[in-house]
Amino acid sequence: MSMPRTMVSQLVKHERIETTVSKAKEIRRLAENMVQLGKEVGTDPNVLQDALLVLCEEMMSQAVYRTGL
Repeated sequence: MSMPRTMVSQLVKHERIETTVSKAKEIRRLAENMVQLGKEVGTDPNVLQDALLVLCEEMMSQAVYRTGL
């Protein structure tokens, strides 16, 4: 869970990261979701915070599903 979040943060910060193809596909999907959320919510910090929480919960549920916990 924390690795994809960190990699998306590093991608935004540095505009480029080196990783495997499979990880890159997942990171791309998450980064595109973040950009879309930013476009939809505008600059209201409360709405943005709620949207990020929803996205994090989605990422966690997917990670649990993949690992079988």
